[in-house]
Amino acid sequence: MGNASVSFVLCHEEFDHRLVDSCFQEEAEALTDLEIRYDLVDFVALKQQDGAAAVRRVRSAAQPTIAIYRGWMLAEAEYAVLHAALQTKNLTLLNTPAQYAHCHYLPNCYARIEAFTPKSIWIPNHEVRELDEIVAQVQAFGPKAAIVKDYVKSRKHEWHEACFIPSTSDADAVRRVVTNFIERQGNDLQGGLIFREFIPLLPAGTHPQSGMPLTQEWRSLVLDGQVIETAPYWDVQFYCESPPMQKLEAVLANVKSRFFSCDVAQAADGNWWIIELGDAQVAGLPPTTKPEVFFRRVTERVSHE
Repeated sequence: MGNASVSFVLCHEEFDHRLVDSCFQEEAEALTDLEIRYDLVDFVALKQQDGAAAVRRVRSAAQPTIAIYRGWMLAEAEYAVLHAALQTKNLTLLNTPAQYAHCHYLPNCYARIEAFTPKSIWIPNHEVRELDEIVAQVQAFGPKAAIVKDYVKSRKHEWHEACFIPSTSDADAVRRVVTNFIERQGNDLQGGLIFREFIPLLPAGTHPQSGMPLTQEWRSLVLDGQVIETAPYWDVQFYCESPPMQKLEAVLANVKSRFFSCDVAQAADGNWWIIELGDAQVAGLPPTTKPEVFFRRVTERVSHE
């Protein structure tokens, strides 16, 4: 091991600060088994941007320590609050607020992956006005299919109602899907609207609850430009060829983040596409990834820096 110490921070249950959030229980158990330190933070306080309250129960480190957050998604300002609050405990998050925002919001990293990701246009919140203006802007795709999302999330589990637009030249379809998306996102709509060209990808069945079409998507986790894990995104048996992550590492090395996720999928024509990037601290682990293996790889690499 090198000189760098590594610690983790996880979210606690909303109504019991002594318990890790149940969605991260398996990860907490893996950290315990590996004898890696972790502390619990208050996610509700973070959403309120109350840094002192959020880290009230975090132990101060005896020496400067690198911290890695494993919890629910945070807006850029909320992550900055966590970053500053943890520094009062001698803990510094692995990704700076700028690095977090770089991958968390697609417009920030789009130029870095533009040649390898579906064509996208975005309309910031302050420019989202009349539906007719939105309809006019998506004409840039021509009569192609597209999906709508905000800067962070789609409503892919409401595929036909609030995500997929069969043809952007169909003004009524654009109005209907966009209206549904905006209304259903409500106050959770982040950044603005993004429209992405829909590219037919190799299928992997349909989601049993929502009926959303599943594709043979893979999630990779990248640390300091190196892929440390690649596994199927969905827990289904229809996967074929593994992605050529070594070929993509040259592209991913240009991403302005130390620790991020990269979702890729293969199109029907055989080409591989980067579907999206995200901050790895708030990215779910693929279903076949064992938390203890993931944490061991991360801590070994970070502690040797």
